[in-house]
Amino acid sequence: MSKGQFLRVTARRSRPRLIAALLAGAAMLLATSPGALAQTRTGGTFLVEPFDGATRLHPSAAYDATNNAYLVTWGIATPTARTAPPIGARFVSADGAPLGVSVAVNTTGVSPQVDGPRAACGPGACLVVWIEEPCGVMGRLLRYNGGNIEFLAAQFVISQNGQIKLPQAYPAVAYSPVANEFLVSWSEQASGAALPEVKGQRVTGGGALDGPEIAIGTSSYWEGFPSLTYNSALNEYAIAYYLETSNSGNVVMQRVQPGTGVLIGGRNTIYGSWFDQYPEIAYNSQRNQYLMITWGVVGTNWMLHGRLADINEQPVGGVLSLAFGGGGPGLGLAYSPVTNTYLCVYQSQTNDEVWGVMVSADGVPGIQFQVTVSGTKLASEPKTAASSVSARWLTVASERYLQIMGQLLDYDPNSPLQPPPPAACTTTQPGPDWTCVNGNWLPPGTAPSGSSCTTVQPAPDWVCSNGNWVPPSTPPPVSSCTTPQPGTGWTCVNGNWLPPSTTPPPVSSCTTPQPGAGWTCVNGNWLPPSAPPPASNCTTPQPGTGWTCVNGGWLPPSAPPPTSSCTTPQPGTGWTCVNGGWLPPSTSSSGTASCTTPQPGTGWTCVNGGWLPPGMATLAVRPGPGSISREWLAAVVERRRDLIPT
Repeated sequence: MSKGQFLRVTARRSRPRLIAALLAGAAMLLATSPGALAQTRTGGTFLVEPFDGATRLHPSAAYDATNNAYLVTWGIATPTARTAPPIGARFVSADGAPLGVSVAVNTTGVSPQVDGPRAACGPGACLVVWIEEPCGVMGRLLRYNGGNIEFLAAQFVISQNGQIKLPQAYPAVAYSPVANEFLVSWSEQASGAALPEVKGQRVTGGGALDGPEIAIGTSSYWEGFPSLTYNSALNEYAIAYYLETSNSGNVVMQRVQPGTGVLIGGRNTIYGSWFDQYPEIAYNSQRNQYLMITWGVVGTNWMLHGRLADINEQPVGGVLSLAFGGGGPGLGLAYSPVTNTYLCVYQSQTNDEVWGVMVSADGVPGIQFQVTVSGTKLASEPKTAASSVSARWLTVASERYLQIMGQLLDYDPNSPLQPPPPAACTTTQPGPDWTCVNGNWLPPGTAPSGSSCTTVQPAPDWVCSNGNWVPPSTPPPVSSCTTPQPGTGWTCVNGNWLPPSTTPPPVSSCTTPQPGAGWTCVNGNWLPPSAPPPASNCTTPQPGTGWTCVNGGWLPPSAPPPTSSCTTPQPGTGWTCVNGGWLPPSTSSSGTASCTTPQPGTGWTCVNGGWLPPGMATLAVRPGPGSISREWLAAVVERRRDLIPT
């Protein structure tokens, strides 16, 4: 099982326990501009579908603009103990009042396992889609009728091609008013295939299949978890889905043409990491841009990630860290054209409720806030839908896997419920007794961070060292190291960390860690244990035992040291230094200091600063004071050329 498959299965079956002591209050990590995005809960958390003996989960919400109401759907985990419909639906008013009664959307018996209903609404009908295991994607059209649900036809098959559908990758659906059609997308795995693929199917506004199935993501990688949105400016569908390679999980994007199902352009990667899953996508009709979000992981902590993209599937700006401690298996994202903002909803490591963060059109997150107030022991798989006529969202979630709850939210940038921030913090105070430290909010009881750290303290016992947070069990690093200590017993030497088994530490002239035990630092270089240290005027390590440093160069053990007038090492044994130059062993060292170059050969004599060949010294008659006449010396040399060594 791959890393991504393991994490997906784990996330589906059991949510990680809360790490309150570690992450309390870190959810307020990200700061925004002084005009911070704010939101308020409108009314209390209410139940769309109360507990009826069944296991309720997989909720979703869609906005019906024709009737200014929200369509809420949900599913069931097991096919047993059903006292209510396995796929349920109900309308909720714009004011958050459940309307009519919940109804069964699917009409099959209790044998098929059903998963993950999703819905999208057009002016004449809403399409609810779901997976009917093992191989079916089903759909049913319904509409709003005085607050009640009216079915327009029986359920129908969208895909029954014999390929196994991934139940944890719920289908996605979007509506094109220009083409008056829906696009449905899902993940499936062919029999015998190693990895799943992403497929799609167009459905007319009247509930008929239009054209063949569309191969959206059919590469050699793991592809799944589709999310769909509609671009009203270009009349295009945009689909985001998860693509896993051997070493990373990526959010990729693909556009589809309504009316034909033709893929527009190619697939493009928007961002990714070793773990970024459950992508959601929303379209900004004012900017003609998209926002994609995922559940990411930073170390052992959750992080809600996101990134903007343009209409050509090109990333805009960098990867966004939207909510520290936020994520979970199942996210919600919706864009409001009234406020020109996005709302993200998710699970949080802070507590068991649903949390949210509003994000500006520029990708700037506001303050994280608790969306639901239910006292739940577990809220999961939140989804949200935005009104197109008011600054309002409806968020829904499964409460303890037993019932479906909802919460209305209003956008209010001037909310009087939040006191103004002090000068150091640029966002409003999250609640009473929160403290502003280093420009970030810390919850009550959380020790303030040290001044060298620019982020909030992860937990009360964490220590700020060199601008980094170190957990309680890790001793702080020393000042010469700029990163936290990797582990217990590591020592900081010359700005580098050395493991506990490395001894002794290097001296200050070496800028790298000691290669091994017994190595010594000499002249800025490391010498192995068997090598004696070089003399101080040699800048390289000693080549071997017995070598000596003379005049800045290394001489082998058999070479006697040269005199100080020579600036280079002795070429070999018996060579002598004369007048700053080296003479071989057979060459006499006769001559005087008046010659500034080495003796050319045996028998040559230094006269008046110049060298005469053998037998010529008696002819050295000076024409005048100073050195020998060049012309005269040339004539002498010509006469005795046979004596000049070649």
